[in-house]
Amino acid sequence: MTLQTILTPYTENALLYTRQTGRITQTPEGLLFSEGSGLATNTYFNAFSMGKWKKYCDLSRISLTITFKGAFLLWIIHTRRDGAELTDDILLEAKLQSEAFAEERIDFPDCKNGVIYFKLEALEEGSCFRSARYETERGGARDVKIALNICTFKREQYLLRNLAVLEQSFLCNPPSPLYGRLEVFVTDNGRTLDIDRLSRPGIRIVHNPNLGGTGGFARGLMEIMEVKEKTGITHVIFMDDDVEIEPESIARTYALLRLLKRKYDGAFIAGAMLRLDQKYIQHENGALWREGKCRFYGRGLDLRSFSNVVLNEEVYERDYAAWWYCCVPSEILRRDNLPVPLFIHEDDVEYSLRNARQIITMNGIAIWHEANGHRRISANEYYNLRNMLIVNALHCPHYSAGKAKRQVLTALLVAVFRFRYKDMYLIAQAVTDFCKGPHWLLRVNAAKYHQMIQQRGYSFQDMTSLLAEASTEMCAQDRPMDGFKYRIRQDASPYSICRLLVQLLTFNGYFLPAKRKVQAHYMNAHPVTLFRAGRLLLFDDANGKGILTRRRMGQVFEMARIFGRLLWVIDTGYRKSCREYRREYGRLKAAGYWEKALFTDSFH
Repeated sequence: MTLQTILTPYTENALLYTRQTGRITQTPEGLLFSEGSGLATNTYFNAFSMGKWKKYCDLSRISLTITFKGAFLLWIIHTRRDGAELTDDILLEAKLQSEAFAEERIDFPDCKNGVIYFKLEALEEGSCFRSARYETERGGARDVKIALNICTFKREQYLLRNLAVLEQSFLCNPPSPLYGRLEVFVTDNGRTLDIDRLSRPGIRIVHNPNLGGTGGFARGLMEIMEVKEKTGITHVIFMDDDVEIEPESIARTYALLRLLKRKYDGAFIAGAMLRLDQKYIQHENGALWREGKCRFYGRGLDLRSFSNVVLNEEVYERDYAAWWYCCVPSEILRRDNLPVPLFIHEDDVEYSLRNARQIITMNGIAIWHEANGHRRISANEYYNLRNMLIVNALHCPHYSAGKAKRQVLTALLVAVFRFRYKDMYLIAQAVTDFCKGPHWLLRVNAAKYHQMIQQRGYSFQDMTSLLAEASTEMCAQDRPMDGFKYRIRQDASPYSICRLLVQLLTFNGYFLPAKRKVQAHYMNAHPVTLFRAGRLLLFDDANGKGILTRRRMGQVFEMARIFGRLLWVIDTGYRKSCREYRREYGRLKAAGYWEKALFTDSFH
């Protein structure tokens, strides 16, 4: 049984796949080597995660099968982390030789940790490497069938691209182990897809009211529940419509599921998110929810570095997996266990906290997706706060009213320091709506309410020409939104600490004269970088769109007024709302709400 296939695509991000020395040419037959050229697979997609395969799966002998012609030296190497250093051991050294293409299977000693990779060196001109794969002789692997649950909203370009990849790789590819073992369920929240033209064996598409990503994924789960017994579906993969897929990630997920030890039957498999703009940078690899202060593992790792690849294999506690790629067992698909209607944001957090017994991650199981930190839509400020409060009410009983007040104050201060004054009112609305309790959430018209929230926030405009004018003031290396204590630790020089104190005492420069030039920053610019700004151009570097705003001293007093009112709202309604959310939890996750919201015209 194949565990992992070696990938050798021709790409600008080749260091995610192979490391090559000398002259190697890609041909229809395979990789053609000049004499002395070398190839190594100590990379993100091709290193074999021995430690994790052994931890999570029942495996017998593992072997490497190579198809080649010519003459090569082969080394199989075991790498493990010893503190901050990497330790390499050569498990096997062999000579491969054949005048015609031959397939050779190489067994190597068992290891219980670290990663395995191999190196090839051509001994003669014209030697050719065609393919390789890691295999196991494990018998009695379980029967697995996967449903791919995709929610889309007017993103035909991305969705059609991904459907074509899935068809070519699995749905219409009989040699694939996943042929006949994968079905795709697409929920179209925009109702713009041509169902008759796009539906075919293995692909099911339904139109849906726009109830956000939560509603789309919930509808997909309901469709899957209808047929899971008849079709034998054992697992579901949540996947965003606008991701870029590496098909091998799905194949490895399938292999992992077939061999899982019984004690990991209830585990979620979380695909890492790699940045679409910098494909070698990892944005997230599973995360830990701490009352809304998330710990994102592996954020910012440059996966071209083999040291980071090995570091990425460390097993940490994780309690939620994002829905850009998240595989769950179908046994949790029940009418009383659907997503809570949060519309967008934190829905995957709540679902994981409720259902995930464990979170499994593995190098090579990943997608590429836009990192949305530079696109801070005003509506997201509303949903992030409201839904965080809901998730904490359901799962974090020690999240007190005092903590909520501090979180609200932080959100308001950030909005003021970024001159995003409209966001203050959406923050206030988020707190007010949470304190209305679950009965309001269950009866509000989510689609119409979302439109109202969008209208109350900022609209992005094309800022290309203004960006050129402001380029001299642009901060090209905006740092992420870290806490103030983190800033002090990072900038622990007398000058930096004095500067931070000045910023504190002057309310980030509000009490000082403003700089005259327009400053251009990413949407997620830390307030520290906006000291004494007068006018800000906050933009998304992916498309050049953004907002132009300016400092208004009166809004500081408006923020104080809003916060004063929210203190009263929290004091009078927060604890009661938390109790009601816990009491009504069963209704929030039951099919009754979704059947009414999705299929009853009077609800819309």
